[in-house]
Amino acid sequence: MKQSRIHSVIRQGIMDAFHRALRKSYFHDITVEDITATADVSRTTFYRYFQDIYDLAGESFDACFREHVPSGDVPSLRDAFSILTSLVHDNALPCRHVISDMDQPTLRRTYAGRMEKLLIPSYRREVLAVEEKYGIIIPMDERATFLLTAYVEAWAGFSIRYVYGGGKEDAPSKALFPALLDVTLEPALKSLAVEEGTVAEVTWPQLGGLRMPEPDMPGPSHMDTGRQEDGTDC
Repeated sequence: MKQSRIHSVIRQGIMDAFHRALRKSYFHDITVEDITATADVSRTTFYRYFQDIYDLAGESFDACFREHVPSGDVPSLRDAFSILTSLVHDNALPCRHVISDMDQPTLRRTYAGRMEKLLIPSYRREVLAVEEKYGIIIPMDERATFLLTAYVEAWAGFSIRYVYGGGKEDAPSKALFPALLDVTLEPALKSLAVEEGTVAEVTWPQLGGLRMPEPDMPGPSHMDTGRQEDGTDC
């Protein structure tokens, strides 16, 4: 077996052990020792591939996003949220850990960073399309940032209901959130327009700070929900 193949197998084994640990414990209860024992590797080997457990979580999220996000053209904002919805529905248990990681918000910031990489280019695409369609200028100021954040928080609310809810029969985001975007996005973007000539130069500031909202309920253990997890971990 080639050396690169050996490294790939070891790395994947560690990630698989992490996924198995998520089935039994909350993220903040998982230790490096738990993962190395399951993967049958030493701590030295673990730290050869990952800086810490948050680096491992980030790599796991990246793998999930690579599986769900197509390469090539930037998707529409509707399609981008559909991709995120599929990711949540296919990985309900890991996403529950993201939401419930109240004491260690690094995990949630990691997930939010991956969301931004997908959503911000899609949002820019929608802004440019509306500008071209109506011959208007939409400055990327705090109002535009607020609009995107509002959609993210609405989508996250649907997702929280799903991962804490009863399963596929309680999945309103698959139908309601795309309909919400279809009805509201273009009018909302048009409302941000300014008169031509009032903006000397349109720039694209960083639309940072996208966060999953804090859930209203405590994070119940997935061990006592009374239902079987049917999401597949990537």
